[in-house]
Amino acid sequence: IELFFFIIPPSNCVQKGVLFQIPVTVVQPHVINCNESVTFECTSTKSDGSIEFQPNTIQRDFIMVPRGATWAVLRMRSTDKNRENLIGKFFVHTMQILPRLSCRVLETMKILPVNSENETTLHFLCQEDNILELCIAKYWSNYGTTHIKYSLEYHGIKANNTNPYIMPAARGIHKLDFVALKSEDLQPQIQLKTAAVVLRPTEAKITPLSALRDVIPEGRQIYQNMLTFVLQVAKAQEVAVYAPLFNSLLYEAEFESQLWMMFDANKAMVACGDAHSHKVYTKLEKGEYTIKLQLRHEKRDLLEKVYEANMVALFKLSNAINMDLYDHYNNCLTGRRKFTNCVLKDTPAKVLYVAPLPQEKLTKANLPANTAWLAGTATLAKDESVRRVDSYDFTYYLNPPEKKNGNGNAGGNAGSGNSAANASKSKTNITVPNVSVNTLSSLNTDAGDTVTASGDGAAASGANASPTAGTSSPKKMTTDEYAEGLRDFQCMMISKCEVGKAEDIYDEVIAAHPKYSLAHVLFMQNIESTEYKPLLPHAFVKMVNSNVDEDAHKEEMLRIRTALERVSQLGGNVINDMKSEYDELLAYYGLKSDTRPDASKIKTNMDKKKANLLEALARRGVAKIKISIIDGNMKDHMDEFKDIYVEIIKLADPTDSKVINFTLWHAYANAQYGRMFKILQKMYDDKRQRDILEELNALAGSLGFAHVQTAIQRITVTAYPNSFRVF
Repeated sequence: IELFFFIIPPSNCVQKGVLFQIPVTVVQPHVINCNESVTFECTSTKSDGSIEFQPNTIQRDFIMVPRGATWAVLRMRSTDKNRENLIGKFFVHTMQILPRLSCRVLETMKILPVNSENETTLHFLCQEDNILELCIAKYWSNYGTTHIKYSLEYHGIKANNTNPYIMPAARGIHKLDFVALKSEDLQPQIQLKTAAVVLRPTEAKITPLSALRDVIPEGRQIYQNMLTFVLQVAKAQEVAVYAPLFNSLLYEAEFESQLWMMFDANKAMVACGDAHSHKVYTKLEKGEYTIKLQLRHEKRDLLEKVYEANMVALFKLSNAINMDLYDHYNNCLTGRRKFTNCVLKDTPAKVLYVAPLPQEKLTKANLPANTAWLAGTATLAKDESVRRVDSYDFTYYLNPPEKKNGNGNAGGNAGSGNSAANASKSKTNITVPNVSVNTLSSLNTDAGDTVTASGDGAAASGANASPTAGTSSPKKMTTDEYAEGLRDFQCMMISKCEVGKAEDIYDEVIAAHPKYSLAHVLFMQNIESTEYKPLLPHAFVKMVNSNVDEDAHKEEMLRIRTALERVSQLGGNVINDMKSEYDELLAYYGLKSDTRPDASKIKTNMDKKKANLLEALARRGVAKIKISIIDGNMKDHMDEFKDIYVEIIKLADPTDSKVINFTLWHAYANAQYGRMFKILQKMYDDKRQRDILEELNALAGSLGFAHVQTAIQRITVTAYPNSFRVF
C-alpha cells in the first residue's frame, strides 16, 4: 500500500504554498497463481509463519480474487504452545467494492474465537476478478498477546450460460453448464419459495403539495403522483411489496420520494416501506388491501411518465417447491433417474437439465391468483456451510393464464356474481308452517310434520358431487347420478338466488329428496344473509327498542320475526332428520381410533353430518333468543336455550367457529357478561371487525366500566380511521 498526494497550488501565486492536497491510496494486491495453488498464506517474519496480535492490532491484506472463484474459506489457528484454554477473540471484516453497487453487497463482519486446539473457519461470498480486502483484528477487550496463523482458500462453482438462473416455463427444459475453479462436490438444489403477483394501478393522480412545506427556494413547487393499488389476499400469508422501477435506488433516485403504505379494509395502516422493501415480509390476514405509492418531483412531466408504474407482491409459500435436475436430456423428458451429486472438475463442463414444473405441483402449492413468476434460490455446493453463503436468485416464469371464453367458466362466474348481488336486495315475506321442535333429547312433533333421517341425509357434498365421464370411453350417466347432479345444482342456487326464488327451489329439492338436510341449512343461510342484518346482542336490543311507537318499526319487527321463525323451523327440520343418527354420531366421536378399511370415507361422512347438525342447532338457538327479545319473554324460554347449548357442547367446543355466535347469545340470555366479554375478545382476535368492538363498548357501558369504554373507544379510532393516513 502506498500513499500519494495530489497537490493543488494557487494559480496566481505559487510561492504562497499549497492551497489544498488530496490523499490517494494506491493498493498493489496479492495475485494468486491458480496453476500452482488457490490458497493465500499470510506473510510473516517469524519462523513458524505466525503473526502477533495484541488488543486492537489490525492485519490488513488485499488479494485479487482469481477468476472462477465464488466463495472463500478463511482458516485461523493459534500457534501459542501450552495455552489450550486461552481463547483469542478476533474481529474479521471482508469487503469488495463493485461498480455502481453499495459496499455492503459483498461485506462480511464476524467475531470468531481462535485457539490452538481446533481450527476456526469462516465461509464467505466473493466476486471473481475483483480485489478483496481482508482485515483481521484482535478484539479490544481481549487482553494478552496471541499468535495466529491464517490462510485464505478460494473455491468456485458457477454456470456458464447466459442468464442461467432465469427459466421461462414456456421454453420447456432449461440447460445449465457448470464449471469449477478446482475439484468440487456438486449437489445442486433449486427451491422456489415465493410467488410474485404483479399489481397494476387502479388510480393515478398528480397534485401539488403544500405551498408552505413542499416548495424549493425560488418558488419551485413539488408535485406528487399518488398511485393506488389493490391487493387480494385469499388466506393468511406473509407478503412483501415493492415497486420494481424504484426499489433498487434510494439516495441516488431521480424521484424525491418512493414511499408506500398499505391499508386494510378498515383504512388502518398495516405496513409501509421505501426502497429495498422486497425482503421485508408482513403477515397479512385474508381480505382486500389498498396500497398507496407516493412519487414526488418538481417536474410534473416526469411524474406523468410513471402513470402505469406497477408494484409486485411477493407471497411466501408455506412449502418450498423443489425443481428436478437431470444429467441426460431424455431422462428429463421421461422423468427417470434424477441427478443427485457428483465431483465437478474445472474441465469439461457438467451439463444438467432442469425440468419444468408439472401442473400437479403448482396445484398443490396453492398459488395466489394471477401469479406471474416463482422466485427462490439455487445452491450448488454439497457442503452445508457453503450453501448458507453461496446461493443465487432463481426465477421461474409461469405460462400466462388461459383466456376464458363466453361459454366457459367466465360466464358461469359472472352469472353467480349477479345472482348473489340480486339476493342481497331481497326483502320477501315468508310464511311459517306450524312446526314445533325443541331439542334432540325431547322431540315431540305432530305426525304430519315428522321427517325421518336416512343414512346419508346430511352428508351430501353440495355442488361438488357431479359425476365425471372417462376420457377413453365415455360412460353414460345413470338416472340416480342425474338426480344427484340436479339436486346439487339446485342446492347451489338456493344460497345464491333471491329468497322467493330460493324458496321455490328449496321446495322442489325437499319434494324430490325429503331426507336431504343440507337443503334446510342452505336455505337458512340465504334467509339470514338477506332478510335481516346479523347484529350482536346489544346492537340487536338497541334496534328492537328504538322507535317502538312508529308503524314502520312495528312492520319491520314483524317481518324480522317472521324470518326468524322460519329459520327456527328449518333448524328443527335438520334436527328431525338427524334424530335417528344422533347416537351414531356420539359413538363415532367417542372412538379413540377407527381401524376400519374405509375409515377416511366414514370420517368425511360423519364430519359433514356433524357440521350440518351444529350449524342448524346454532342458528336455531340464535333465532329463538332473538324472537324472545322481540316478544319480551326471554326468561320464559331459558330451559329451551339451555337444552340447545347442552346438545351443542356434546359435539363441539363452545368457542368453535360454527357455534361461537350462539355461545355469545347464550351468555347474554343468562346475563353472564364476563363470559360474554371473553367470547367477544376471541371473536375479535379471529376476525377484526368494528361491530365486535362496538359490542364490547356497549357491554362495558352496561357494566358501568367507564375506563374500559375509554380504552375501547381509543382502539376503535386507531383501528378504524375515517380516511387513509397522509404521507
